[in-house]
Amino acid sequence: MSPADLPDICTCNGMREEDIKRAIAAGAQDLDAVFAYLKQDIFCSQCLVDIDSYLFPTTGD
Repeated sequence: MSPADLPDICTCNGMREEDIKRAIAAGAQDLDAVFAYLKQDIFCSQCLVDIDSYLFPTTGD
């Protein structure tokens, strides 16, 4: 499956997992920084928990 086939994490902005990971790799350390890096705005907020899980992954402990 190619990245283009993956569903959007943020449907309002069309942001995909690869976009979120790219922003974090570039130094984004919080939600505002992810959106700023990708030059997007927060609209409905439904994606924030998902994006937050990329910023602060849990180990399952």
